[in-house]
Amino acid sequence: MIPPKKNSIKKGFSTKEDTIIVTKQKIKKNTSPSVEFYKIKQNPFYSIQIGAFTKKENALKSQQYFQKIYKTIPTYIIYEKSLKLHRVLVGRFSTPELAKNLLSTLQSQHPKKYYDVWIAKIENL
Repeated sequence: MIPPKKNSIKKGFSTKEDTIIVTKQKIKKNTSPSVEFYKIKQNPFYSIQIGAFTKKENALKSQQYFQKIYKTIPTYIIYEKSLKLHRVLVGRFSTPELAKNLLSTLQSQHPKKYYDVWIAKIENL
């Protein structure tokens, strides 16, 4: 899995592609400052589901195949406990309309491999 890109911003903020990290410093008299971390995830988001597998190894193979073709598009494997499936998702978009662009590209450039893919709304990660 490709780690999210990290950008540092001064004054207690840093961001990753899917996470905003805020630091809060508490300073008490005669003590050293302590730092608390808060993670604020961007939910919900939209992604393209390119596969769902009972075996994690097959999900990883699907993810690796996609990453060889599209090196800059983030990929995720999410385990759905209730279905006992490893879902392979690609891209991270704020609206389904933005996700549709990637969906169209996949289906036109790889009609045999990605003919049965769809937009998935991801919440509560």
